[in-house]
Amino acid sequence: MSRICIPVPASTVIGVSSSPPTTPNTNVFRVDSTITTLAGLKALVTSTGVYPTGLCVFLPNLDVPATYQLVSGTEAENSPYVLRPNDYSGGNQKVWKQRM
Repeated sequence: MSRICIPVPASTVIGVSSSPPTTPNTNVFRVDSTITTLAGLKALVTSTGVYPTGLCVFLPNLDVPATYQLVSGTEAENSPYVLRPNDYSGGNQKVWKQRM
């Protein structure tokens, strides 16, 4: 069996939750079984801080289960590897990057 390691800065608090974090450091990994398409991931509101930069979301109900991380960036969309949230703008420059 292979082991997958996701590097996490030493200062980050790790938690697992089925609901959005309420502060940026309460959880860095979320399992969301309600999202079944990449359009569902893009629809998450990223501009309010409920989904902080650095958050990883595992989507077990996609056709091919995957993990995405919300990162600061202006990369062009390149589905399924880089996804811009629907609320991406000049004031909200974050993208979802596929991590596994």
